[in-house]
Amino acid sequence: MKKTSTFIFTLMIMLTAGLCFSQSQRMAFVEEVTQASCGPCAGANPGIQTLSNANSGDVIFLAYQVWWPGFDPMYNDNPEEVQERIGVYYDGNNSTTLGAPNVYLQGVGGNQSTTAYTQAWIDGVNADMSEFDMDISAAFEDGKLTVTGNATATMEAAGDLRLRLILTEKTISIADAPGGTNGETEYHHVFKKFLNGTDGTDLEDSWAVGDAYEINETYDLSQINIYSFAELEVIAIIQNDTDKFIHQAAKDSEVDITVNFNDNANAVGVEGLPLNICAGEQSISPVVTLQNTGNADLVSATITYDVNGGAASTYDWTGSIATLQKENVTLPAISFTSETQNIVNFEISNPNGVSDEEPADNASSSVAVPQSGKTAAFATVEIMTDNYGDEVYWEVRNSLDEVVMSGGNPNVGIENIGTGTFPPPASADSYANLTLYTIEVPVDAQDCYTFHMADYYGDGMTEGGGWFRLSDNWGNELVYGNETYAEVVNNYNGDITSDIEDLENVTLLNVYPNPATDFVTVDFDINTKSKVQFVLTDVLGKVVYNTTSTANGANSMNIETSNFKAGMYNLTMIVDGAQHSTKLTLVK
Repeated sequence: MKKTSTFIFTLMIMLTAGLCFSQSQRMAFVEEVTQASCGPCAGANPGIQTLSNANSGDVIFLAYQVWWPGFDPMYNDNPEEVQERIGVYYDGNNSTTLGAPNVYLQGVGGNQSTTAYTQAWIDGVNADMSEFDMDISAAFEDGKLTVTGNATATMEAAGDLRLRLILTEKTISIADAPGGTNGETEYHHVFKKFLNGTDGTDLEDSWAVGDAYEINETYDLSQINIYSFAELEVIAIIQNDTDKFIHQAAKDSEVDITVNFNDNANAVGVEGLPLNICAGEQSISPVVTLQNTGNADLVSATITYDVNGGAASTYDWTGSIATLQKENVTLPAISFTSETQNIVNFEISNPNGVSDEEPADNASSSVAVPQSGKTAAFATVEIMTDNYGDEVYWEVRNSLDEVVMSGGNPNVGIENIGTGTFPPPASADSYANLTLYTIEVPVDAQDCYTFHMADYYGDGMTEGGGWFRLSDNWGNELVYGNETYAEVVNNYNGDITSDIEDLENVTLLNVYPNPATDFVTVDFDINTKSKVQFVLTDVLGKVVYNTTSTANGANSMNIETSNFKAGMYNLTMIVDGAQHSTKLTLVK
């Protein structure tokens, strides 16, 4: 007998000849391959959703946000299972047949054009009676998702049958998942996770009429990135892995959500902080993530915050946040004297004007933001433009907010950004497409500077492999990116120092040869036994090598680089949470 996990399988024996079961309509099941940076997807998806919504009782729709042609934060939420389902299970690792937007209809027929998804197809599936009747119900309580239900055979069925339970979000807005470049503002029925794994639960190979399967499972969702708990949806399918045909599908689109408290607010985290903070008197405006962890809507709360334990500020927030929903709250600026490491502390109190029912989750702190060091003479700005070089503009400003140097299209500036329109105002100073620009910016070691990187359209430098980088005069990277952005700002004195004082337990770090071809040797001395991690990333930020070990004393290691492409890389050493990056060039 096959494994049944912790599900309960029951054979309902027909004791009388007159016992029978009514047959069920087969539910149409559609799996779409789509992507937030896929232009044709944006064109096709409104029509797909209109058709799905018009047949909401007869069709179940599921969208996989995939890994091509560009950036998609929803794919990054669970890349392993998306690749397993689309690239392996359906496509058999034959990447030449992958496309977007495309659909899988009832699991058979391969990757098809979205034009195959029609009213006539839905009607044809619904007209066919299914071998199974299935129902499911889902509830989320105190961090756990419970799925219950039944599957009963209404006709004989055979094959490599599997039950797959799938978690989706009905709607995700671009505000929650920014980064796509195709102009979509909402994404529908987005895949989050196979609750019982991509292989599903192995069912019996042969079913007689009346055989039944009881579903009763609980899952921990704490490791899943959920944008909105109110949008959770659970789908169940019975699929034959022999031919991939989906015999039946069911869903619960209204997941019951309850928590242990009525009035409770959670201090989730803080954003909006610079990568470095200059010395002296400074001012920042933290962005605190406020979460409602009570059953009642959160309509008010008090946020108390300080920097480095100094004088506290208080902000009385009002709004409306449903259970388990979050909201980013930009706090008024707070002034403080910069230290070597700077930490924002904040606490939430008085949810809905009453005492918080769970004080343990009220307080939190930011990660330490280091104080900027000193530099000598200059910093270096590198801009590798994408296919739209005329959309780029950058500035370096001093502490008086004066522009000390700039480049790119001045008609973009740092205000005329993220417009979502094309083309930008023309300028003779615009950068060319697919071109590397390197500019040295003079800086004063006693001053504090900000780097501003702007994009007119607002989709970043993603079309054609563009990127931007700011380095000190020793080549240490201060700012790097190519993501969707409106403005990237970093405070700096021009320096993440040329030595390794940011790794207090490390007394030597030597990387050679540089440039390198087939291998790189890393020598380092560490004065206490520590967890040491080395991460090698390419110019797009993709991790190409990652290793972690425990080390003490003098060490030497080799990194095989023969299979890596020629170009510029960053090798980052991380010790006890502190890190130091070294620029590495590979030549072939």
